[in-house]
Amino acid sequence: MKNNTIVAASDMAYAWGVWLLIASIRKAGMDEPILIGTYGWNENWIKNICKFDNVKTIALPVEDKRCVTCTKPDIILKAETDFITWIDCDGILTGNMSELLFDPDTNVIYVRARVPAESRELYSNERKKADTT
Repeated sequence: MKNNTIVAASDMAYAWGVWLLIASIRKAGMDEPILIGTYGWNENWIKNICKFDNVKTIALPVEDKRCVTCTKPDIILKAETDFITWIDCDGILTGNMSELLFDPDTNVIYVRARVPAESRELYSNERKKADTT
């Protein structure tokens, strides 16, 4: 078994996105385990997603009113591998990315850091005018 799990989460609004993400991962020949956090998914969608090889779902509590993004740690900690790769549920892979996600020989982890200008732009609506950083 690979030592890296691909993780994502969504509510029913992005269920098709999750299906397309998983289909693209498997079409590319990637066999990493996949773990999907589901917010309010119906049984039909869960069954269909789990028809793909090595895919598991974790039902997230619907009464939890946090943004799905805030549940990342809850899902990540359920992975049964030492490493995880979070892929947003609206991503589509066009080729086998396994070697780019994790290098078992060096244990290198790839993280893209945001530059300060990007963070300011992304979070500008959530900052108060008095915030300086």
